[in-house]
Amino acid sequence: MAEIKVGVLIKKSRNRGSLSIMDNWQARKIVLSADRITYGPVDGPAKDFVPINHSTKVEHHPASKDNGKSFVISTGADELVLCAPDEGSREEWIRVITATAQKSSATSVTADMAKLKVDNSNAATNAVANAATNAAANAASNAASNAASNLLYGNTPSIGGIGGSLLSAAADEAARKIKEAAEAEALALLAAKKKADEEAARKKLIAALASPIECQKKLSTESSYHTRFIWVNATTKEFHWAKSADDVTKSKCINIVTHIKSVKINSLADVTEPNFTIELVDAAQLPDSVFASKLFSSALPTSIDIHQSNATTNSNFVQLINDLKKN
Repeated sequence: MAEIKVGVLIKKSRNRGSLSIMDNWQARKIVLSADRITYGPVDGPAKDFVPINHSTKVEHHPASKDNGKSFVISTGADELVLCAPDEGSREEWIRVITATAQKSSATSVTADMAKLKVDNSNAATNAVANAATNAAANAASNAASNAASNLLYGNTPSIGGIGGSLLSAAADEAARKIKEAAEAEALALLAAKKKADEEAARKKLIAALASPIECQKKLSTESSYHTRFIWVNATTKEFHWAKSADDVTKSKCINIVTHIKSVKINSLADVTEPNFTIELVDAAQLPDSVFASKLFSSALPTSIDIHQSNATTNSNFVQLINDLKKN
């Protein structure tokens, strides 16, 4: 696994094998890769690790004697408390670990969507093959049954001649109808499976964008970008942003259906341009006074520019916002 960041930090651990409740701080070699962060002796191999995925959180640690240089990494029940040599080093570690966790989440959603396409393609192929096989078997069975009935009751003079032709035509017609019915049933089952798979993928997309993601945000009325955390509440159909990911209760939001006119990807974005832009409706014409008077303190903007380095995450935001506007 390729190393993303390596360094020596001070790791917090408990005294083990004793009744002491005091904490120990020991120097450890820390290695961050795409799916985990390992730690061990400075001059030895890694001894343990904490996984890195979409549920990973990285926060400042309220230690009392480290002068604001420690932070905690948690993924589910796994937790790792580290102390950096200075505040700048701590913030860099937090930024890189957070970006790695966000990339892991976006990659998971993309992989699920790709698997969905492959599964649907395979299902279609299998459905058509099964329909053809069943139709052939049923046609042969019906043809044999009809032939036996005709001979038994004297409906045809013989298998050959006029009787044979009538028997062959009846068998062909029966086979055609059976094949059509089998194909229609297969297509109906395939459509139902595709709908269920798409709904499952949509739920995973909603979950991936429900937590705050760091970005640079700029209103059309502003001259520079500001660091913000953005997310989507699919239940209320709201696009949120906040200055901190720690207190989402202080966020601002706009209604995706009422306030957003359109959203689009900017595929040519560089460091000075947005990766995607949210076009707003004419806020002055809306009856929602909160939108006009409290959400924006200055002139009413016409758009919100978002600069976020992960292309897959940007595409997911645009896809989900457009989907919520339609449904």
